Amino acid sequence: MKYLVALDIGITTGVAVYWYGGKDLRGELRYTLEETEVLSPDFLRDGIKRIIRQYMISYSVAELPLIVRGPLGNDLQECVNIVRAELPHQCEWVAPSQWKGTPSSKIKCPRGLTAHERDAIRIGHWYMATRLANL
Repeated sequence: MKYLVALDIGITTGVAVYWYGGKDLRGELRYTLEETEVLSPDFLRDGIKRIIRQYMISYSVAELPLIVRGPLGNDLQECVNIVRAELPHQCEWVAPSQWKGTPSSKIKCPRGLTAHERDAIRIGHWYMATRLANL
């Protein structure tokens, strides 16, 4: 089994965990959305550690936020640093422009989720469709 974690990094970080099963005989992606959640900066490190332990992550992708000067930028940089420390050399970093505007950015998401969770779901779908589908 292979699992993917997708992260929409922000002051609240959206997380989506997928089971990824390659392509079926028709060439369509086989996957299951296992979990979504939102992690605040105080719980980001422990949340990522728990996900790694629970799912034994094979792939990871994160949207690199725009870092501005000031307190907000400092907090975002700290979140990026936590992800880099917990997923060293494993996480593929993407810009919003890489996945927004693609068919994955328009997929329907379960109701009741935050914007960060929905973006994490869509980032993960984009990653499977563009990066993993060709493996």
